[in-house]
Amino acid sequence: GAAFLALHRGILGGLGWWQPAQPFPWAILGLALLTSPLLAWAEEWVFRGYLYGVLREEWGKLPAALSVNLFFAGVHLFRPGGLEFKLALGFGLFLVGLVLTLALERRGRL
Repeated sequence: GAAFLALHRGILGGLGWWQPAQPFPWAILGLALLTSPLLAWAEEWVFRGYLYGVLREEWGKLPAALSVNLFFAGVHLFRPGGLEFKLALGFGLFLVGLVLTLALERRGRL
């Protein structure tokens, strides 16, 4: 959604003959609701679908699960915030990732 707004304002607004209106808050919410599930699905496919599958074959289930979910949590820490916030967020994402990995193992599919 943010990329769409940046392109929308940057390309069309830079032409000079058209100035975009301020985005309506519901439009931003709608874009977020549309893009969030797609991004979550893509993340799951990359981290637990591909990376975990490859590393599980090479290292086994536990080392692969710990490594992939540590990487998953680390990727999400590139954001503003204090150390306490980042530690709590990273730990929470690591645990969520482990639960999703366990669900993948039990179900056999994403």
